[in-house]
Amino acid sequence: MNTTETLTLVIAIAAGISVLLTLGIAIATFNSARAARYAAERTNKTIHGQIIIELLKEYSSSSMYDAAKVVRDWMDKNRKKSAGDFIMAITKELHFARRIIAHYFNKIYIIYKNDLIDEIILRDILTPIEIKFYRECVQPIDATIREYDPSNFDALCKLYYIPRDPKTEEVLQFLDKHPEKLV
Repeated sequence: MNTTETLTLVIAIAAGISVLLTLGIAIATFNSARAARYAAERTNKTIHGQIIIELLKEYSSSSMYDAAKVVRDWMDKNRKKSAGDFIMAITKELHFARRIIAHYFNKIYIIYKNDLIDEIILRDILTPIEIKFYRECVQPIDATIREYDPSNFDALCKLYYIPRDPKTEEVLQFLDKHPEKLV
């Protein structure tokens, strides 16, 4: 074998080794990316788990129970009143209770709206019974405040196709004619 052939053979072997090394680096990079993706998915699931635990803990708190009881009892006594009498019967205690519940649901709506949780997780957090309570008991009272925004009610109620409560519509129509009655 002459020098030219030896040099050609050495260059071919070096090129082959270079190709094998490049392939090894590509495989290692792929495996590293796959491991990073898996780690990101696990982190994402952990964060979702923490969000769910905190929201469920908040919902099962005694302050939430007390607020829901105040709102439910008040609605049972006042639902059949005319819109004007309904609005006049609202107390500070009721608004405080409504606020606790509304902020909880609004927090969930914001988390959902910003794609921090998906609809499957949202359905795990909010049951149809909870959404129905929010729509039928909290929304009519919430409609009496100046900052009322139905978008979170509508978005969350779409999950289970829960229509607007007639009392909310009655209150809104009354307030259109009597805006001075807004709280």
